[in-house]
Amino acid sequence: MALVLRALIDAAGQGGSFRKRKVEALVRRIYGLFMVFLAWGGACNYVAAADPIHIVVMIEPQRYFVQQLGGDHVAVTVLVPPGADAHTFEPKPQVLIQASQARVYVAMGIPEEEAWLPRLKAIRPDIPLVHQDQGISKMPMETRDEIHRQQPSSAARTSHGGHPEADHHHHQGMDPHIWLSPKLARIQAETIGRALCSVDPANAGDYEMRLGAFQQRIDDLDQRLTKVFDHLRKHRSFLVVHPSWGYFARDYHLKQIPLETEGKEPTAADLVNVVRRTAAESIPVILVEPQFSQRFARLVAQESGIRMMVADPLAFDWEANLWEVGQRLADHLSQQP
Repeated sequence: MALVLRALIDAAGQGGSFRKRKVEALVRRIYGLFMVFLAWGGACNYVAAADPIHIVVMIEPQRYFVQQLGGDHVAVTVLVPPGADAHTFEPKPQVLIQASQARVYVAMGIPEEEAWLPRLKAIRPDIPLVHQDQGISKMPMETRDEIHRQQPSSAARTSHGGHPEADHHHHQGMDPHIWLSPKLARIQAETIGRALCSVDPANAGDYEMRLGAFQQRIDDLDQRLTKVFDHLRKHRSFLVVHPSWGYFARDYHLKQIPLETEGKEPTAADLVNVVRRTAAESIPVILVEPQFSQRFARLVAQESGIRMMVADPLAFDWEANLWEVGQRLADHLSQQP
């Protein structure tokens, strides 16, 4: 380009100084416009290359997982707004339309989610779905009548093809709160990380590095929580309004006792039985969630004299939240004589 412009100026010089000045001015304008065009084109290419992958998830802890694994390569949209109950969430049509425009949808595996996923697929049949619960053997939801059922002490993992839940349709009463288990979170992180590598192979190396670092932090959290609960000698039971903490309890050999069963509020007789059991087993605390009414928890706490502890299963900062819940719960359990 510079050689061509120089030749034009030299040729203009043969026609007189006035003509040469006019050509030089024109050449400078052309050259300036050319450089602006190059700069603009380069900037456009840079923005296009840096555009993050749009990923849609259902709840805030999923957003935390995806951001830890994807970093600046991803932009995450959460469907369930803060404070809402994921179990009763029903997305509006415009929300589903927005979700259908995502590069990837990461499904949590909550039964209510599976009820409206076909509507999302109807809007965009080819939307890639990543099932966060893939490869995880779920346990039944704990109930008041079945609370003494023995659970395995470690997280079980099966191959996608060999598990009866592999088609991602879960039987009624299976516990969907798998993200509250550090042991199971390690598996979920790998599922999401592999999915990111698949949809964005150009950045696979970064995703692999982030996956390894995140799994190491998960392992560290698991070890710290194990130490926190290892010193408990006797009291390992706690009450909950909604049985969200079953996998967490299983990981650390605790026992949650729910007031409700499959979303059904406790009856007066249920509350009397819970108060009696609380006294008989010296249960010191009841966990309440911001997404649920605390009315029954207050009644039990007042009648039995136990403490109430807020534990949010849908908090965004997954690592900090589980560590805080674990420390506070262990403190309550250790204070009981």
